[in-house]
Amino acid sequence: MAKAKFKWLPLLEAQIAEDEGCTSKDYTAPSPVWGKYKLCGICFGERDGCVNESSPFWRDDVMQAVINLFYGYYKVIRDAAEDELGIKMPEWIKIVVEPNYEDTSSIILFTAKSRKVLFTNDCKPWHFSWETPEELEKSLEEDYRRILANFGVKPKASECGEGHYTFSVGLSGHGKNADEAWQDACEGFSQDPGATPDEFEFEPEE
Repeated sequence: MAKAKFKWLPLLEAQIAEDEGCTSKDYTAPSPVWGKYKLCGICFGERDGCVNESSPFWRDDVMQAVINLFYGYYKVIRDAAEDELGIKMPEWIKIVVEPNYEDTSSIILFTAKSRKVLFTNDCKPWHFSWETPEELEKSLEEDYRRILANFGVKPKASECGEGHYTFSVGLSGHGKNADEAWQDACEGFSQDPGATPDEFEFEPEE
């Protein structure tokens, strides 16, 4: 059987190393299946708890660690989509994370100027994990294709095959603007339901 050809994992591995100021040599993969993608494995592989405490995403502030987890995953997709679509200021794609380490977190991707919702996800952090690099690769490709589809762009054929390792994905925000989707996402959470995404745009700390 031929080895899987990865498109996303090298990008994600490099992004984690750059953003967190680390290298894969500093870490041990949770399982041999992750091979050279050790940072992907320690951040997004199976684990106990919401964020692996030995991963580069971990912070003493657990809420910030949860933000890093989701933001790290969606940033690589966002950057690729902006490159594919030729998106420039002021209409870039923004990522908003409403973190929760005890229950469901909400993530929204939307266009900064027109405020069109491109993607929403409601997911418990400890469910945001994959057993193998192949499953993580499929998930990244599928989420990328969803974002392009919401721009009316048909993505190029995937090189990683069909199928998607699904987790709890909420798509109810599609068809709404970012403020309406954020109001829905905030219901039952700690943030003020009357707030706008711009008021609570959480990003990883520098």
